[in-house]
Amino acid sequence: MTLSDELSNSTIFPKGEELPEFLSKYFSGKVWVSMLVGMDNEFNCPIGNSRT
Repeated sequence: MTLSDELSNSTIFPKGEELPEFLSKYFSGKVWVSMLVGMDNEFNCPIGNSRT
């Protein structure tokens, strides 16, 4: 098991999916995002967790 896998398994939030390249320009290095709350009609406020 790699260090990345160990850290992913020991945190509260999952590692998520790698951020698409067109959004990666706003970050340095690789970024993973996991959406915690999706878009809905009532609050219109998606919430995600990102990791570098």
